[in-house]
Amino acid sequence: MKSTRTSERGTAILAVAMLSLVALTYISSTLISSLAVQRQSRAYVASQRAYEIAESGVHQLIASLATPQGADLLAAGSADGTLESSDGVVNTFEVALWSAAKDGADNDQDGEEDEADEANLIEVRSTGTFDGVQRTVRVTLLARYREADVRSATYLDDENASLNFSGNAFRIKGEDHDLDGNETGTLAAGIGVPGSLVGILSQISAKEGANITGLGGTPSVQTVEELDMQSLIEEGARGANVTLTPDSVTKPSEEGEWGTINAPAILYCPGNVKISGGAAGAGILIIDGDLDISGGFEWKGLMIVRGGVRFTGGGGGKRLLGALVVQSRLEEDASVDLDVKGTIDIQFSSAAVSKVMASFATYTVLNWREDANPE
Repeated sequence: MKSTRTSERGTAILAVAMLSLVALTYISSTLISSLAVQRQSRAYVASQRAYEIAESGVHQLIASLATPQGADLLAAGSADGTLESSDGVVNTFEVALWSAAKDGADNDQDGEEDEADEANLIEVRSTGTFDGVQRTVRVTLLARYREADVRSATYLDDENASLNFSGNAFRIKGEDHDLDGNETGTLAAGIGVPGSLVGILSQISAKEGANITGLGGTPSVQTVEELDMQSLIEEGARGANVTLTPDSVTKPSEEGEWGTINAPAILYCPGNVKISGGAAGAGILIIDGDLDISGGFEWKGLMIVRGGVRFTGGGGGKRLLGALVVQSRLEEDASVDLDVKGTIDIQFSSAAVSKVMASFATYTVLNWREDANPE
């Protein structure tokens, strides 16, 4: 009898043990499965986030290219940055970029490599990293460089614009010049007007006219195509990297602050401004008001003024290599649109205008695909 009870107890213990083993096996299997799912989920999230970071790198690059420093960025060929998540985690991206015209590839897929029509294509590779996972996107950008169709050393937007020349020390030269100030042999107008020339010519004496040279003889005053001043001013204001204080007297505090011809700046003032002697710079100077320049001044590029322009005083010559564009405000005041007193040389340079107008480049994404991670 005792033996039978012992046997039954042993069987029960064995059954419990077997059930426990099965339960443990099930729990273990479930835990392993759950951990695997978690790992897969984490890996998926990391992969998605890495891709998003790579995409952000492309977007930030495009935004940076559309600034005056864009040319420097393209020349450097690389950039990097960080992206901070809402929980404060900082992740990185690395971007490489190069001209499609120099990479030995058929970027526009027409069977030819590095041809002329690929000159405005830019290849971008951006790699994002998140939680040790990397993903890379590859983008082809089309750069459209805005051209300002300026065909005169000085452009006056209204045939009724008012002029005043004092003395005989000024020069307005429609002869085209290179970036070093040398004449190229090509002629443009000294003064261009999109309308009748009668009113402008009536304000220029024979003596003054001899100082306005270029296409058509002296005075070189020609009818030219109308410029879209509103777009130039609005786009310039959006892309400005130096903002001048309205109703102030200003000049750069250090050399190069207002740009150089190889690194042009876009300066914008939302009102009247006076620039004092010793100022120099290069790029696009946009004044949404009156501009008063006294003393020595040198500028390479484009000057766009919605208001009156006055060159006054001594302290050295004033030289513009590029073009001056003036939008008169006849309905607002009776001030002179172009008032020249003293030594001033306005020399037309299509090269300088084209160089600085590259700051207005826009970029269109032609294709977007995933790429292998760089080694």
